[in-house]
Amino acid sequence: MTHFLSRFKPRRAEVDLESITTHLALDLTAESDDETVLPFMAPPKGAQPYHGFRVMKGVTHDGFTFGAITDFVKRPGLVTGDGFIVAPDGSRAGLEWRLSTECYLLEMAPFTETRWGVWMVGIRHPMIDQASACRNLVETVPLFKEKWMAWREGSWLTDPNHGRPVPHPHHH
Repeated sequence: MTHFLSRFKPRRAEVDLESITTHLALDLTAESDDETVLPFMAPPKGAQPYHGFRVMKGVTHDGFTFGAITDFVKRPGLVTGDGFIVAPDGSRAGLEWRLSTECYLLEMAPFTETRWGVWMVGIRHPMIDQASACRNLVETVPLFKEKWMAWREGSWLTDPNHGRPVPHPHHH
């Protein structure tokens, strides 16, 4: 595979590659359908959600792997960032992580056919390196696993409320 930035030919001269590569955790081997834009902006047909961002192969627990969108290693001290989770079957969910005193998941976007949601996730350890990402993944996988299993089960396809409780109508 060729390094993406060696093939990248931006349309606009003002594209700041240093800023992009400092803030985003790019997969530099990812293919793009348009060499004038980054791979996540023009993923090849059939590509997985979050194509073009880095899957952190060493950050795995119970078959789940962390993918980084925000490059927290190059920007230590962040209290929030973006990423994704790759499940054992290769399917993916998006996440926005936030430093917190407790682990939690809150839905930001529902299940779709290609993604098992987008989640705000509370993490207890500052994201500074691969080891801290591993500690956070170990603590949050049980929460993610439950959502992934519900997505795989598929009842959300016929449930217009996507498994969320149905509000009770108010009687006047």
